[in-house]
Amino acid sequence: MGAVVGRKQRILRALLVLLIETLFLMVFFGPMVTAHKDPLSQLIYWCVCVLVGLVVIVLAVLDLRELIIGFPAVHRQMFLDVMKKEDKDS
Repeated sequence: MGAVVGRKQRILRALLVLLIETLFLMVFFGPMVTAHKDPLSQLIYWCVCVLVGLVVIVLAVLDLRELIIGFPAVHRQMFLDVMKKEDKDS
C-alpha cells in the first residue's frame, strides 16, 4: 500500500517534536533564567517563547494540510486493496 505518512509530514512532525520540547523547556526554566534580569531581557525571552509557540501552530496547520491532501489517495488505495481481497475470496 505504501507509506501513509509522506516525507514532508515526517519532516514536519520531527520539527514539531523538537520545537514543542524547546517550548516546554523554555517555559519550565523561564522563571529561573529571567529571575534576576532586567525587564527588557525578560520581555525578549518571553516574546521568543511566544514566537516559538506560533511557529508550532503554523507547522501543525501545515501538517494537517498535508494529511488532508494525502487522505484521498490513501483512502482510494485502501478501498482497492479491500476489493482485491474480496475478489480473491470469491
